[in-house]
Amino acid sequence: MKIDALDIYWVKLPLAFNFRTSYGDQLYTETMLVRMESAGQYAWGESCPPYVPSYSAEHTTGTFHTLRALMAPRIIGQEIASAQDLLDRLAFIKGNQFARAALEITWWVLDAKRRGLPLHRALGGSRDRVAVGADFGVQDSLDMLMEKIQGAVDAGFPRIKLKFRPGWDLSMVEAVRSTFPDFTFHIDCPVNTYDQDVTGPNTLTWPIAQSESRSAHGVVHCPTNTLPKPPCRPAAELRDETVTDCVSSRSRGAFCSIWNQAVRPPDTAPHTRPTTRHNGIATSGGHPQ
Repeated sequence: MKIDALDIYWVKLPLAFNFRTSYGDQLYTETMLVRMESAGQYAWGESCPPYVPSYSAEHTTGTFHTLRALMAPRIIGQEIASAQDLLDRLAFIKGNQFARAALEITWWVLDAKRRGLPLHRALGGSRDRVAVGADFGVQDSLDMLMEKIQGAVDAGFPRIKLKFRPGWDLSMVEAVRSTFPDFTFHIDCPVNTYDQDVTGPNTLTWPIAQSESRSAHGVVHCPTNTLPKPPCRPAAELRDETVTDCVSSRSRGAFCSIWNQAVRPPDTAPHTRPTTRHNGIATSGGHPQ
């Protein structure tokens, strides 16, 4: 499959309400959109790195630059036989998994479209349903949180992920557990929440009392360091391994976050710079206005 053109957009989308986590308050989200074209067909992919490199070393400015200036020229106009072929062409770049994922995801979607397959079939999946969970950030009050949890329970979600933040932690879990004693909750407590002496992204330490209390309340904690460490393997290679449950759980959480944050389009088109095309690569340059 020859890649005839790439359009790379850095888009800023306002959220319907303030999404609050241990990293801070989020009023909008920034994301990378990639449009890939081959033989008259096209597909879209997306990768959403954080604006500030506090979750990982990657961030929107760096991801956009890496995609536009370093990765896209390696695949534009080339015959890309497989996702692994694409990744091999990008192997000279270390890290930068958000940028790498943007192109790999788009390639998979385009290849599936070209072959006339649903994406999950092209990836080797067999099921036509995936269980997902709801995801709620820090709320203005416990009453507001309980109302949202009840709405998710009534909607049939099998599990809910909640965010820790100083002042919104054990007391919140105690209130939730007393109100919903038998429901499954996942508690997302990033490394930066309580341990300011962490030396690396895969180091995780917890106060013993906190850990024991979470277990006592019957919650499930998925720490950051359960995910595979770089270099990461292509998505399709994970489908038959035990790590799939962990990775798909994180993916489902991200998927549900999109819906629960109620991302809404602005009154006009998404904020981007004017798009220009050079040698088959179209980019919307600069920070979104």
